[in-house]
Amino acid sequence: MSEEERQWVMRWALDEDKVTLLFRELLRRAKGVDSRDAATDTTYIPRAEDVKELARIEGNFAMAAATAELHRELTRAPLANPTGEYSQPRHIPSLGDFEKQRVLAAFRSPEQRAHFEYLLSRRNSLRVGVALTPQPKAPSGFNRETRRKLEKLFADTRATALMAALLQPEWTKAENSVRKDSAIPPSLLALNRI
Repeated sequence: MSEEERQWVMRWALDEDKVTLLFRELLRRAKGVDSRDAATDTTYIPRAEDVKELARIEGNFAMAAATAELHRELTRAPLANPTGEYSQPRHIPSLGDFEKQRVLAAFRSPEQRAHFEYLLSRRNSLRVGVALTPQPKAPSGFNRETRRKLEKLFADTRATALMAALLQPEWTKAENSVRKDSAIPPSLLALNRI
């Protein structure tokens, strides 16, 4: 892989919106859907520059596979120690202290956590081609600007991975509770958690 391709892989793996577009496109191709066909979900409109950039690597399976693998490594990195130091995959800078503090603040805020879980659910739905969950009604005081800042923060795969690692014990506890007490399969509750 050339240096330019390696930089592309890193840039795309670090951006949740780009990863969503890549995974969605790979799924469409696997299902035999032409990329130029209109998507069934008209609420998802990727950035035009991302679509153009993705088209440039059409047919380069090695780059797509490398991006998916790096994304997987990034999402697993903070699981080792979400409240402390952990190492990122090679050549990837760690999340800055300011961003880590913003993720921790979002973790402590029920409204921001709920919005994060909505973002994660939406991305996963888009990636696997299932119906989107409607956006929950925001409580007063949780305005559009706050949501936009959160969405920008969690567009970074490292921030998303850290928040998911912080929430992992709660997700596991909820899954275990469902296994014991309910007829709902835990896989539905944990819908594609990281």
